[in-house]
Amino acid sequence: MPAGLWENENRLCERYREGLDMIVKTEEMKVVGFDDEMDELLREAEFFAGNMNLTDRESLRFRLLTEETMSMVRQITGKHVMTLKFIGEGKKCTIHLAILTEVDSYVRENLLDLSKSGKNEAAKGVLGKMRDVVDRFLAARDSDLTDMPPEYMQGYMMMGMPSGFDYEMNEAFYWTLDNYRASVEDEKGTGEEADEDWDELEKSVVANLADDVRIGIQGKHVTVDVIKKFG
Repeated sequence: MPAGLWENENRLCERYREGLDMIVKTEEMKVVGFDDEMDELLREAEFFAGNMNLTDRESLRFRLLTEETMSMVRQITGKHVMTLKFIGEGKKCTIHLAILTEVDSYVRENLLDLSKSGKNEAAKGVLGKMRDVVDRFLAARDSDLTDMPPEYMQGYMMMGMPSGFDYEMNEAFYWTLDNYRASVEDEKGTGEEADEDWDELEKSVVANLADDVRIGIQGKHVTVDVIKKFG
């Protein structure tokens, strides 16, 4: 498809060239009730895939990745309003989520208690761990990180952080699946827990479909970017 604005059931998709790459962006969608809006989100994913000129096989994989992404975020602690849009650059496709709603004090204290105890039983599997990372970022975003307990950043939280990250310096921080995957691979074979983490990665649909997942904080928003490169 050429550059321009393309319409899908009264929704627009912007296409323009930046250097050699075609940039594709869908309109931002507000996500409130996942069950009611899943069909619309998947239609939007298919519309985006068409504008990206993905093959049928690539489009199917991108739709599945969208479903897995929504499966993760729909179980985040508390009730949140989110916005979602699809962004394409060349053959790189990104599912971009921004979580807008404030976390109330009860939810925040519960998240901090779980992080200090290390007993969050819901953080099982790769999706469960990423969901817990989002929850912890939601709890921390309005706080001075230097006031957070050391336990808050232990385990798989630190395994997904950039090399040399020091939360006591109150740096802008983010967690990525790519960093976590590299850490797990480095520790494979060193113990039962490390081997369990590796087994989870091998079995994870999202870890096998996505090239990376980046979870971070931008101002008052927690953002989730799920990235897939085709071709």
